[in-house]
Amino acid sequence: MNAVVGIDIGSSAIKAVLFDLDGMHVLRSERRALESRILNSPPGHFEEDPNVIRNQVFDILRSIARFVREQRVTIGSIAFTGQMHGGLLVDSSLEPVTNFITWQDKRGDELGAHGKSYVDDLRALRPPDPTGAWIHAGFLISSLYWLNRHNSIPTNATHILG
Repeated sequence: MNAVVGIDIGSSAIKAVLFDLDGMHVLRSERRALESRILNSPPGHFEEDPNVIRNQVFDILRSIARFVREQRVTIGSIAFTGQMHGGLLVDSSLEPVTNFITWQDKRGDELGAHGKSYVDDLRALRPPDPTGAWIHAGFLISSLYWLNRHNSIPTNATHILG
């Protein structure tokens, strides 16, 4: 039996599905409430502990793997999806150096010393987007801009995972 695994790391839960490609049906599904929110963040800052997320993903994968072994299923591929606009800064070994900043983060709406928001600063750096899309708080770029303006990007950060 050939199957694929889909994992969604969402805002409130991690979900997984094992799908049988031969019979075209779900063999198993799992859902775990996400327990990674950093509760003591300043107002408007929405962050998750990336190590807790990783551990929860591994836990759900172990559960799927046990079922696969018992049922003699062959997994051909695994696909991941996640929260849009969020991101994580990591070092050269891909180890987290910040918490995961979610799409709910609003620090881009905070006012700078000159009375304009950080999002307004970013928008002023470029002409309006012809598609009608625009930079908003919660977009990773506005959170990164805020971190940069507050000298809060760790010196060992070498990559951004979004």
